[in-house]
Amino acid sequence: MSDIKELDIHGWEKVYVKELYGGYLAIIAIHNTNRGPALGGCRFFHYDNHPAKQMLALEDALRLSRGMTYKAAAANLPLGGGKSVIIRDFYEPIPGVRRNLFHSFGDFVESLKGKYITAEDVGTTTDDMVYVYERTSHVVGLPEEQGGLGDPSPVTAIGIAQAIKWFTENHFKKDPKDISVLVQGLGKVGWYLMEFLNEMGYRLLYTDVSQKKIDMAKEKYPDAQYVQPDDVFDVEVDIFSPNALGKVINHETVDKIKARVVAGAANNQVENRHVAQRLHERGILYAPDYTINLGGLTLVYYEYEHRQGKIDSKDKAKEIAIEKTKENVWKNLDEIIPLAIEKNISPYILADEIMEKRWK
Repeated sequence: MSDIKELDIHGWEKVYVKELYGGYLAIIAIHNTNRGPALGGCRFFHYDNHPAKQMLALEDALRLSRGMTYKAAAANLPLGGGKSVIIRDFYEPIPGVRRNLFHSFGDFVESLKGKYITAEDVGTTTDDMVYVYERTSHVVGLPEEQGGLGDPSPVTAIGIAQAIKWFTENHFKKDPKDISVLVQGLGKVGWYLMEFLNEMGYRLLYTDVSQKKIDMAKEKYPDAQYVQPDDVFDVEVDIFSPNALGKVINHETVDKIKARVVAGAANNQVENRHVAQRLHERGILYAPDYTINLGGLTLVYYEYEHRQGKIDSKDKAKEIAIEKTKENVWKNLDEIIPLAIEKNISPYILADEIMEKRWK
């Protein structure tokens, strides 16, 4: 590890910096390993030739690795939080260069001797993870033919559907047929969520910016109501489910939203603590995103367990991941929401306090 630099940053266990093949700079941030090895994806990102792009990459690695510690605690997994960022140029590397780059990144991961487990993230692909796997076993999210458990999106959507079911039964105390849900974003997770909620009998509304997705939804769910993207905060619904962009609930939208519950898969749905508390003051309950969108992390963890020989079959590993996702979403909401109501504090704030107790 002589060519790896270690940064001493307060609040993080280890931060490593290394130059990879082709001169690409990589950062691996390990936030906390009290519960187990740090797991988090590898981001391959271009920072628009910003003069401080190395600092921006470091900030991303730190922020995202910390978030993974909280999500692992919410998923009750024996994992800590980590994240890696490789700074890319504005152009796409040719296939041979890309392969060698991710081989060298795999060597970087392997040199940490299991302290960090990597995965696909923004800018990286399943093929990239295969290249990493050729150099280290400490990688998840592989193709099914190489021991992976397939697309994590359905399992993430199962977790969100469970959260909506929790609020239906424990907050509204109604049947699904009497509850309206507005699904914002028909990407992979949002599309599966629509399918699950339709099967459960909910009254569905949806929005997306893609006309193709809109047309597909109109054909598959003719009874569901389409909402223009700019109108989502004008519609009175029981549950608003953000499954696209982050910070959709911010200082401009927090006083407009007409839903009674917010529960979705998007990361960082609420802009900050002040916005979260304002949402709570308006009587709108919020399921903190990382406490319910933990299905993907749960799936890749059990993929890792299967590949380590601790679970006999892929089918069994996937079955366990789905059951654990349901169980932990329910457990988190049981613990967070009633206490948030009792203390009159946003679940956003309370969730962090509860998860910190799990990993400190």
